[in-house]
Amino acid sequence: MMMLKVLLGVMLVGLAASDDANCPQPFGRGPGLGDMRVASRLADRIDALEKRMDTAKERVTGYVHEGEIVRARVDSLYEEAHHCKSHHFQCGFPEDRCMLDTKVCDHVKDCANGHDEDDDICTNRLPIGSVFDGDMPSGACGADIDHIRFTVIWEQRLSYFPSQIQLKAAVTVTHHDGTVESNIKKGYYSFSDHAVFLEAEDGGDGRISLIDCIFDGVQDDRCVAEMRDGSGHICATFGLVRLDDHH
Repeated sequence: MMMLKVLLGVMLVGLAASDDANCPQPFGRGPGLGDMRVASRLADRIDALEKRMDTAKERVTGYVHEGEIVRARVDSLYEEAHHCKSHHFQCGFPEDRCMLDTKVCDHVKDCANGHDEDDDICTNRLPIGSVFDGDMPSGACGADIDHIRFTVIWEQRLSYFPSQIQLKAAVTVTHHDGTVESNIKKGYYSFSDHAVFLEAEDGGDGRISLIDCIFDGVQDDRCVAEMRDGSGHICATFGLVRLDDHH
């Protein structure tokens, strides 16, 4: 944009010099009226070009983001087709190799393609202050919970176990009768799973549920929450959205 403005300035100087050399100036030196009209039209065209460039930039940014989402979905489908057992990480094309998830984001490229150390894998999506909030399906898991929110209040990444971030979250639940209950829950964020796992939450009738929230690897402003009962069975799935500005 600055280059366009500089170009306009150079053209004005050139117009003034040409006017000085070829036309009489009864009222002093300077560009003539015709030159000023030309300059005005050029300025209008430059403004229009700048607006078009800004619009194009926004579109390109949108296309890039959409491309990242598509890539994440393709990666997810690839991982499903070449599924690894629990606590293992899929290196992806061309290896199709599964390795222990404890080797992910340990600052050593164990996959031939380096996928285990990619930035989109090793991004901490839950820094301190992260807040996620959402409504639970009515009667989910037999619990009398309508609404749930968690806020990350503490975290630590151990040098000898870098594949996870240990954390604590303030979990607030709103029950059917409107009562609100808050507790501090321990948990961890797993880089290989793009997910946070929080310890059991009392559903209000003695049933215990584990809270997981899984990111798609691209959109950090939302995650898919899964509630598990005491046997580990997924009894509810719902969305949580980020309320803070860390994304």
